[in-house]
Amino acid sequence: MGQMALENKIRDLLEDKVNPRLRSHGGSASFRMYEDGVLHVRMLGQCANCPAAVPENETLIFDELKNEIPDLQKVQVITGVSDELLGWARKRVEDRRGC
Repeated sequence: MGQMALENKIRDLLEDKVNPRLRSHGGSASFRMYEDGVLHVRMLGQCANCPAAVPENETLIFDELKNEIPDLQKVQVITGVSDELLGWARKRVEDRRGC
């Protein structure tokens, strides 16, 4: 399977298997990169930037995807401010400045 096909499969699996469970807690996982057996995801919604959620979500995602992605060795949650939140904050600042 080529890299693009594998990435699309991972995106589909996140949407079909992982995100329904995360949505029940007000969050979701967004694919960022898959390289050398490591899946990088960003948590969105209530799960974003929650330090307590990082190890739990890494385990949840790994367990849900391992059977479908045999080469998966690790899930790494990307922490920090999401692009969406940064965009929202920039717009708020610009609106206040009248830019």
